[in-house]
Amino acid sequence: MAAGIDDQIDALLSGAGPDARERVLYAPGFGAGRAAAVEAAAGRVAAPLVVVVDALDGGDLRRLVAAGARGLVLVSELEAALLPALAATAAGSVVIPAPVYLRVVRPALSFREKQTLGMVVLGLSNAEIAAKLYLTESAVKTHLSNAFAKLGVRSRREATAAILDPESGLGTGILEITPEEERISVRARPRRSGQGRG
Repeated sequence: MAAGIDDQIDALLSGAGPDARERVLYAPGFGAGRAAAVEAAAGRVAAPLVVVVDALDGGDLRRLVAAGARGLVLVSELEAALLPALAATAAGSVVIPAPVYLRVVRPALSFREKQTLGMVVLGLSNAEIAAKLYLTESAVKTHLSNAFAKLGVRSRREATAAILDPESGLGTGILEITPEEERISVRARPRRSGQGRG
């Protein structure tokens, strides 16, 4: 397989200039071994290194960038992405595949999305979340659907994993409610029956 990918890279770079091939490394696998190969290759070239990978997760992304990769291209996107990645890194940009970027970069979640996701992580059902937040189940589903789209996940399990995975997860900090959000929510909370004005 590696020879096949290297042959594809050679074919794509055939007219790209003399230093293009030395700036591209195919690095199969995962973990520290791949990061060490990237670090060694980055030390050999003066121009920014573009690394071609079969797959990539958030932890691996951080390791490869720390090792010296300035561009990452998935094998599945090789034909469309390799030459643009070389050009972008030569111009000083860092290139990360969109699917990986969406999993790694902290999306901006609304106050309600943070609340509902936090309760999902705690294992509450939609009905339990609705009761605690004084919302309808339909509203909870809407907030979760929006949050799932922002996180690039399709289920409660995937959302929980995306937040809690210590290696490649977003971390529970993504659920942090700012003081401003808290002030706004206090003013917007519904009054419970029996509460008087005052």
